[in-house]
Amino acid sequence: MRRLLPLLGLALLAPARASAEVILRDIRWHLSPRVKGESRKYLPIDRWEQAPAKKLAGKPRAVLTVVNRGPKPADGVLLRYAVSARLVRVGEADKPGVWTVPFWVEDRRIMRLKPNEAKDVPIDNLTLDIFLRKMLLAGYWPDMLRIQAIVEPKAGETLDQRLLDKELPVGPPAASVPAR
Repeated sequence: MRRLLPLLGLALLAPARASAEVILRDIRWHLSPRVKGESRKYLPIDRWEQAPAKKLAGKPRAVLTVVNRGPKPADGVLLRYAVSARLVRVGEADKPGVWTVPFWVEDRRIMRLKPNEAKDVPIDNLTLDIFLRKMLLAGYWPDMLRIQAIVEPKAGETLDQRLLDKELPVGPPAASVPAR
């Protein structure tokens, strides 16, 4: 036992092993307007102008920016995300909405992030059109969408800068908003 104490002391004084440190830096919303005959091109948005309709005027997506701030590569990084909506009754946009449980939950694996590498991960496979059509048939439409994301930690890692969420206001086009 006496021989182990100095070894344990040295182990505690030794520098920690350098490892990958993967964080979420940003989430941005983009929209691809529906244009017949053209390839899909996404543009950044702060607000989605979409009146209640069975057919969407464009396709929204979120883009997550994941960064490896560590000196070593990160392998098998797992992103989990959930998308939910704040619903209001159609025709009652002046009343506060109610957040629903997430209608889309998924994860995505990033096979490898090099040291100090930033990677944009598009989340464009949302079944948003199906969800919105069902809600419209029930008489509701969102006034806000929210994506929540986490980089799943590995043993011994903290949750600092691994959780992030971003909301996207939804409303009718500015020209069709009645004056008050």
